[in-house]
Amino acid sequence: MLARLLVLVLAGTTYVRLVTAFSRTMARVPTLLKASGLDEGFADQATYLRYLESISALPEGFSVGAARFSFKPFEVDKTLPMNLTLITTDEPTDSFAAMFTSNKFPGGPIIVGRERMKSSPKLQAVVVNNKISNVCPGGSSDFGASDSDHVCQAVADKLGLASKTLVFPSSTGIIGWRLPIEAIKGGVPVAAATMQSKSIYPAALGITTTDRYPKVRALASKSKKWSVVGIAKGAGMIGQSSFLNPPPLSSQCFIHG
Repeated sequence: MLARLLVLVLAGTTYVRLVTAFSRTMARVPTLLKASGLDEGFADQATYLRYLESISALPEGFSVGAARFSFKPFEVDKTLPMNLTLITTDEPTDSFAAMFTSNKFPGGPIIVGRERMKSSPKLQAVVVNNKISNVCPGGSSDFGASDSDHVCQAVADKLGLASKTLVFPSSTGIIGWRLPIEAIKGGVPVAAATMQSKSIYPAALGITTTDRYPKVRALASKSKKWSVVGIAKGAGMIGQSSFLNPPPLSSQCFIHG
């Protein structure tokens, strides 16, 4: 089965939403969950997380890898953690679509992502970092676009892809900070070493920022001939901020089927 790469990205300042037939299908998930009694609540956090893991099977043709590492921001004198998530298809696919925000100050991933949509006939990977959104980064002359592109190149090199144009970048987290490119490059081999095709759950965890829980939803046909799984993140869209701690204003969702 040819893998279908469908990237749904939502946000306040960075991404808005991907419009596909699958997004309309996924919109039915809450109704289906209610009908099945699965939205009646869970006894505790552990039970809920076990449920998410149980529905996280990846559709055929997809793989996921994730890494966690420490970095020192340019903007503050402290060490912070960052997650790096890779989502790939077994082969390059032309089944992808995206719709981007109309915000006048898009982040580097938006700029690169728009270029991918215009000029890349196929995609094979998505790379996501949390902690820093790469929106209006200080010290960047191109709004962070070259930094996002450098990350795509590092992923393409490690995965042996023909071109960085097969890689779609995504970042979420603090606005105004610059991506720690060297630290991210160091995390790419670690994430690549964890690639597996069984569960999307590591990616659901990897893309979170201030989320209380990861978010996973899945849907499959009765005949099991097709399946769709989606992950999302988004929390703290409105909150206290300061010069040293700008607000994290991005939410994202990725759908695979």
